[in-house]
Amino acid sequence: MAKHKKEGITKAEIKIKKKKWVSILAPKEFNNVEVGESICEDISQLVGRKLIVRLMSLTNDPKKQNIKVHLKITDVKNEKANTEIVGYELSGAYIRRITRRSGGKIEDSFLVISKDNVQFRVKPLIIARYYTKRSVLSDIRELVRKNLTEGFKNMNAADLINSIMHNKVQKDIRDAANKIYPVGMCEIKKLERKI
Repeated sequence: MAKHKKEGITKAEIKIKKKKWVSILAPKEFNNVEVGESICEDISQLVGRKLIVRLMSLTNDPKKQNIKVHLKITDVKNEKANTEIVGYELSGAYIRRITRRSGGKIEDSFLVISKDNVQFRVKPLIIARYYTKRSVLSDIRELVRKNLTEGFKNMNAADLINSIMHNKVQKDIRDAANKIYPVGMCEIKKLERKI
């Protein structure tokens, strides 16, 4: 038998591993559209991998190009990988653009628990229309924290993420904060699922 030049092994001992292309599908909230492909030797290697996709490519809405959705592969069947949403994030360039000429910026970070006992870290971003006192900004921060904590207790994880994607949570926060002081922008800067 012929010897392999570098390693001194025979051709019979060399095993050729064939790699497969696996298409990655979005969660059922986005009608399982294909978001990409991955190559692997063993399909089980894909389970647990994370990827980031722009929300615009999932919804075909150009207004959502500043939002990144974090997906995690849960299982692979028939060379198609299924995913679930584990996070949501605004792009850095968008945040810099909206905070450039702000009156007062309010940022926070805290844990919330959904109705089905899934824990999330939420980072809201509220921008006041005009310059104001720190005490007013603190009142708004406390109100937002209270509203999000109580609101998330009444929703399961899928509904929670869905309402953030469709700006329902942000609108409710803005309406509540406007009762204290005029708010120009209200966004969820980041939402990540604790696993």
